[in-house]
Amino acid sequence: VHTQQNWAVQSVLYLITFIVVCSARYINDWCFNNWQLFASQNYFDPSGFFVTVMLSLPMSLISLIALVLALKNTASLVVKVKTFEFKQQLRKKQAAKQRTNKAKKSD
Repeated sequence: VHTQQNWAVQSVLYLITFIVVCSARYINDWCFNNWQLFASQNYFDPSGFFVTVMLSLPMSLISLIALVLALKNTASLVVKVKTFEFKQQLRKKQAAKQRTNKAKKSD
């Protein structure tokens, strides 16, 4: 939530998440071979189901949510910019119209 306004931090976090998810197979292989170092049971099967459910799936969902929020923020920013542009164009048209009205009155 605190990184929502900082696109650089979000990009780095998204990249780290992508690397971890892509490395899940290698993480699972290492954990399958060394589970005795950190666990009392071997949760790591050769298919990688445990790592997928406990690591890859949550990180992928978090990345998807971050992507949706980034797209929402981008769309909101585009709307603000376009609104500002339309208001600016309207002011220019009104100023030009006032100038032509003043010119007609002085003639």
